[in-house]
Amino acid sequence: MLEWTASLWGNGFGHKIYARDPGGRTVLNIAARRNTWLWTDMVSLTSQGNVGIGTENPFAKLTVNGGILAEEVKVKSDISVPDYVFEPDYKLSTLAEIEAYVKEHKHLPEIPSAADIKKEGLNLAEMNLLLLKKVELTLHLIEKEKQLEKQGIVLAESMEEISRIKACLRMD
Repeated sequence: MLEWTASLWGNGFGHKIYARDPGGRTVLNIAARRNTWLWTDMVSLTSQGNVGIGTENPFAKLTVNGGILAEEVKVKSDISVPDYVFEPDYKLSTLAEIEAYVKEHKHLPEIPSAADIKKEGLNLAEMNLLLLKKVELTLHLIEKEKQLEKQGIVLAESMEEISRIKACLRMD
């Protein structure tokens, strides 16, 4: 193990850089401590090219143990954007089918459940595209609005016809 330590104001504060080889994975760590004997890993680099912030064991290209503040996050994905829901031959699930699914599974179709997200995490790119696909619910609303307009016209015509029939019955 290689180690370099720099302490200021006695042993309670300092930084150290050290290398170790746990199970054939070379790791280079930068650690710090503040008014304690306990070292906290700040940054870790593995021989597989993984970077960890706040963790000594990064399991992905970037593993962060803590919050992330960014001005912009861009997620590149090979998942196709679900614009196909606007195609004329796209078959929307009926609202009754969606309602039955939600009653049984307690979440929208194709959207992971809270338990799944808790267990497996949340893929932001995939989730954003799935939520975008749920715009199909807006298509249902548009269709229902058209149906309501047609029904309103039919109802108005029916009321006029009933009024004419009543007027004819009074004259006889």
